[in-house]
Amino acid sequence: MRLNINICFPVRALSRRFRGRMVSSLRRSVRTGELHRLTEPQAIDDVLKKVMQQDWVVYARPCLNQAETVVDYLARYTHRIAISNGRLLSQDGGRIMIRYVDYREGGRQKSLQLEGAEFVRRFLMHILPKGFMRIRHFGYLSNRTRRRKLTAIRQALQKPPEVDVEVKNGSESQRSWPCPRCEDGVVHMVRQIPRFRAVGRVTV
Repeated sequence: MRLNINICFPVRALSRRFRGRMVSSLRRSVRTGELHRLTEPQAIDDVLKKVMQQDWVVYARPCLNQAETVVDYLARYTHRIAISNGRLLSQDGGRIMIRYVDYREGGRQKSLQLEGAEFVRRFLMHILPKGFMRIRHFGYLSNRTRRRKLTAIRQALQKPPEVDVEVKNGSESQRSWPCPRCEDGVVHMVRQIPRFRAVGRVTV
């Protein structure tokens, strides 16, 4: 397998490793009863065996150095719908023509015609079930430890918790300006976030 110096691990090997770890975790969850809604262990085992026989797609890319680039990259996955309007080519009776990219053929754009029911089925697969969250916090921002660890961090930084600050001085025009993105709306200042001073390593 050819090594790409820009990638830490070979993508194909990473795909197989990820598949094995994921299926092993699912099997363990079934044994411990964590997946309480799934009540047929044999049927689950049959499905997982079929899953292990399929190739998984794991996409890897070089590390992103700038925070803005990371946010922009993640936003494409966390704040978009299943298909954009630009990919909807035509609708003829009960059939819908869409455009997609075939990465197995070098990223070539192709068209695909689907029955209306099949199109809706695929669209609904992108809607998270009730109780699932698209974005979850971890570390000191996890729901279980957020309050305790944020308190410890603020104490280490010797800073009080953030509070809303009312802007008292200046006219309304000094507290608002045109939106830099759409250039049509108006941006108003509603709060100020105090700047933290630089400190050394903090352990929480």
